[in-house]
Formats: sequence, C-alpha cells, structure tokens
Amino acid sequence: MSIDPSTYPSRAFIRFMAQNQLRADLTGQSFTTSIQRSGGESYLQQVTPNRSEAFTSETPEDAVLDEDLFEEIAKTTFSASRYPELYQSCGTHRAAKAVETRVANELIDTYRQIKQKQNCALVERLNALL
Repeated sequence: MSIDPSTYPSRAFIRFMAQNQLRADLTGQSFTTSIQRSGGESYLQQVTPNRSEAFTSETPEDAVLDEDLFEEIAKTTFSASRYPELYQSCGTHRAAKAVETRVANELIDTYRQIKQKQNCALVERLNALL
C-alpha cells in the first residue's frame, strides 16, 4: 500500500498561503507566488489584498508581518487536538485542500484580530502600565 501525500494537509503549505495573504493585506500589493508541494505538484498563488479586511499601516513597520506572532498563532492552531485532520489522510486531494484553506483562513483571521486589538487605545494603555 502506497501513501499518497496529496491526500494529507500540509502545515507548511497552510503557512505559505496565510503568510502571503497577510503580506498582501499589509502592503496593499498584489503578487504571484509559486511553491512545489510534496508529491511534485506545483502551486501558483495569485495573491490580492483583501480590501475589506485591509490593515491600516501608519508606519512602515506596520506593513511588515509580525513573524513571531504568526508562528505562535500557527503553533496553537496546528494543535492535534484542535485540527486532528492535519495529522491524517483526508482521503482525497480535494478534501486535503479544503482543510488547508479552512485552517489558513483561521490563521489569517486570528492574526488580523490580534493586530487590531493591539492598536486599541485601551490595550495600549494597559501595555504601558506593564
């Protein structure tokens, strides 16, 4: 029995998709990226900023993805208890891609929510007290 890697969701691929979307949203720039997935499949991603969810970048530093925050969110999201389907075959390539898309969207949404709350005046005052 051979294992088909295309039926397993790829955490690296989920990170790739989510980071690209967040970078497009932060910079307001569209771009195209390419990645070779396990099993030999190439994936071309056309990334367009989501205008309705765009960040407000007040400084150049605001337009840069906070990699440490993103990795913490990914580590929590990729927990086997939260998404057990990340650690097993989904049966088909289509099902694996659906899981990847769902988890990537959760990473994006969580990152946006945290960053928006960081810019909240109350949160800034509380952080200043620490």
